[in-house]
Amino acid sequence: MATPAAGRSGDGHASGRPTRVPALLAHRSADWSQRLPSGSLKLAVVVALLVAIMVAAGGESGHATAAMVEGPRYVGTSALQSAIIACFALVFVNPSIGAAVAAVSCLGVAAVPAANTGAPGIWAAAGGALLVLAVADGVTRARQRAVGRVWRLSSEAVVLVPEVPEPLRAHLVRPRVTRLAGATACLAVGVAGLAVFAHDARAAEDFRSDSLVTTTTVDAVTAGASGVHVTIDDTSYLVPLPSSDAEVGQHMEVRYQPRTHRAEATMDVFDPTYALIPGVGGLLVGTVWFAAVRRRRREMVALLIDGGPAFQVRATWSPRSNGALLTPFDDVTRTFATAPRLASWWGAETDEQWPDDVNETDDRDSFDEIPAVRVASLSDAELLEMARSLADSDADDGPSSASVPTMMTWDHAPVVVVGLDHDTAPAALLDADGRWYVTETALTPPRWRRPRRAAAPVDPHANDRSAWRIFSDHRQSVLLRFARRTGRWLPWVALPVEGWVLAWLFDDAPAIRVVSTIIAMPVAGWTWSVLGQVRLDVGSRWLRLRGRLVDELVAWPRVTSVVSDDTSLVIRLDTDNDSDGDAILLPVAADSLPLTRGSGDPRDVAARVEKARVAGSSAVPPRVQRLPSVPLLAGLCWLVVALVATQL
Repeated sequence: MATPAAGRSGDGHASGRPTRVPALLAHRSADWSQRLPSGSLKLAVVVALLVAIMVAAGGESGHATAAMVEGPRYVGTSALQSAIIACFALVFVNPSIGAAVAAVSCLGVAAVPAANTGAPGIWAAAGGALLVLAVADGVTRARQRAVGRVWRLSSEAVVLVPEVPEPLRAHLVRPRVTRLAGATACLAVGVAGLAVFAHDARAAEDFRSDSLVTTTTVDAVTAGASGVHVTIDDTSYLVPLPSSDAEVGQHMEVRYQPRTHRAEATMDVFDPTYALIPGVGGLLVGTVWFAAVRRRRREMVALLIDGGPAFQVRATWSPRSNGALLTPFDDVTRTFATAPRLASWWGAETDEQWPDDVNETDDRDSFDEIPAVRVASLSDAELLEMARSLADSDADDGPSSASVPTMMTWDHAPVVVVGLDHDTAPAALLDADGRWYVTETALTPPRWRRPRRAAAPVDPHANDRSAWRIFSDHRQSVLLRFARRTGRWLPWVALPVEGWVLAWLFDDAPAIRVVSTIIAMPVAGWTWSVLGQVRLDVGSRWLRLRGRLVDELVAWPRVTSVVSDDTSLVIRLDTDNDSDGDAILLPVAADSLPLTRGSGDPRDVAARVEKARVAGSSAVPPRVQRLPSVPLLAGLCWLVVALVATQL
């Protein structure tokens, strides 16, 4: 059931509870939970930065000249301001780092003021307040970790190791694809932003070093008032005005280059530091996000291998938090943490049903050595159970708490919690029946540090929705049905309409609107097309597995068997190593894409796949072939049309 950290044995479904696990009393939980509330810290950072930005923007600001823009002070303060803007996202990725970066950046802007910073006093006030909060957060965080270490090293400590079967272990430690993709996208945006800044700064410097200056008269103002037309030596020039206005007939000093036909006002020059906003922001958010993903996996492995100090507490299921509210054993009126997204295994119930390689005693000390389960060693029933418990490999969600009814009945239920090292680490719960639950994310501390009574669990099937909720759900279902019915063909038909609308919108539009629209268009086209696809195409020579970015064509000789039930479809495949095997798990849910265009019933699809497998067993196409998915091509086409619209 549970073993000390010195070793592990037995299975993850033992029937008893360790009798010597101490209870976590109210005064001890208070020592551990005295952290600066994360919700208060996030709110303070957002409010302080918003106030500072609005006050600084409302003050007097001179127009940028070439000498100002090219100076190191101006570039440095622009980088600090970009970091401040990034903190609006950074504080939600890691509140502690977000508060610290915001404090240092505000104080840096106040210490080195420039023409683009506004009044330094407001930045100093915001930075000082945030610095106090950041120091308080760091001190309380260090204190909590010290309490956790004292508990672990105490002579009375009971350190338990959660015992979960290998499939769940592999799911818990695998990288989260969506988070890695998000961090990678942020880093890519950051690198692109810095590259654009370097290019624009160099181009502006070359232009100013080989240009002429003259005074001319404004002939016309553009529709968006973002520039003016002037005539110099019988040649018309468009002069952008990033931060100033002009009227027809007004005299203006202009710097121009006849060879490149580029011009700018000498008192309102082009500012390349705007590219530092995505550059610095993307690098900051991406780096911290990557570190958070790495830390989450490292701490999960430490929990599953080394365990942690165990305490008896009480748990109450909270539908609003999608997790269990944890309270001291002797005081159910104060929640000290929430255990969100509890994952458990509802497959084999006895040790004999698990293959030998899953139940072997495991003393590994590195997460890189934790293997995935061997598909060849699992029965069809176990694979179907995995399909019901786990989403497909492209999804970020695994066995969710919504599919586990036992925890929904918790109402001040006594449980054992393992892993109270600190409130940003995962934890495991052991219920009275000897079943382990592991949080897929870190524990969530109280957001506002106020007494919160653990209310009785709410029936998830209760029909108490408001009229607005009913209308919102109906609207969402209508839009989803429309997208699924038209997503196969309408995104392609809409391409000319997209080009015409964007060409109209881009006429004299600000650059930020053009860039944001270009970024949004491929996402819209890709999403629309995804909703109109199916998950399988059954061909005469291959089985096509449709993905979000890549489709995989599997030759029929590679498909070894097909099994299904009312809710899932499993297709077994061979591999180069027959002892491992491979399998495609396709659960069917109310909100999932249909399996095929002809039928969404797993049994009907299984019969169709089996018939095609037998008929195509002698086919000789490539064993595996990968092609770009239809949604990916649709998104790229929408991107191309958006780029073409900028030139119309």
